[in-house]
Amino acid sequence: MMIYVKSIAITALLALAAGLSMPAFAQNSSLPAVPSLVGTSWNVAETDGDNDVFTFMADGSLHYWDGKNNYTNATWKQEGDSIYIEMNNKYCEYQGRISGTHMEGKAWNVKPKNWTWVADQR
Repeated sequence: MMIYVKSIAITALLALAAGLSMPAFAQNSSLPAVPSLVGTSWNVAETDGDNDVFTFMADGSLHYWDGKNNYTNATWKQEGDSIYIEMNNKYCEYQGRISGTHMEGKAWNVKPKNWTWVADQR
């Protein structure tokens, strides 16, 4: 009986170790892949009252429009369903999650000021 229990415990630990060593995409293979944001534009509403349009460029730059002016001093990075944006040499930063044609997250700047945001694909 004691050998049987040890055998089960060892098998369970080996299975756990194998699962932890697998890449994230292999562990969650049932989850759909999140498409790239390259070439898409999004309407962004922020709790600080700002409304913008973000356009994700293939070179990693982000073009954004604040309703008055267009800016090109931002970059973005996507890893799966995570998005990171920095504007004006990290004066302002955004972090969030993508879910289909919707994303949301938090943002902050150097003042320091913090707010949240939501975006929907145009």
